[in-house]
Amino acid sequence: MIKNLKKTFSLIELSIVILIIGLLVAGIVKGQDLYNKMKISSVASLTNNSIVAAISNLNAWYETTSTESFYQDNLFDGQDLSIWRDINPTRSSKLNLGKNNFGTGNLPDYTKNCINGLPCVDFNGTLSVL
Repeated sequence: MIKNLKKTFSLIELSIVILIIGLLVAGIVKGQDLYNKMKISSVASLTNNSIVAAISNLNAWYETTSTESFYQDNLFDGQDLSIWRDINPTRSSKLNLGKNNFGTGNLPDYTKNCINGLPCVDFNGTLSVL
C-alpha cells in the first residue's frame, strides 16, 4: 500500500500543475495579442509615413490600420461600421463614409484578422459607397 501512495499525485501537486498550465496558456494568448498589436502598429506607422500623403489632388484616403480611421472603442470583429474616416492630410474637408453613404441596412463590416492578419472592411452586401 505504501508503494501505491508514492506513485500517486497529491491534490496539492495536481493543483500546482493545473495552475502552471493555466499560466502558460494565458501567457501564450497574451503574447499573441501583443504580437498582433505590434504588427498593426508597425503597418500603421508605415502607412502614415508613406508617399500617399504627398500625392497632390488626392480626394480621399481610407485606411484600416490607422487609429484615426475608426472609433477605436467600437471595433469588434464582424461589427457594422458606423463611420470610416478619411485620413487624407492634404484635404481640409474630409470625405468620411457612414450611414448616409451606405444606408442603414447595408453597412460594411469591420474584420480584425482578414489579410495577412491585418484588419479589413468587408463590403459584401453594401449597395454603393458614394
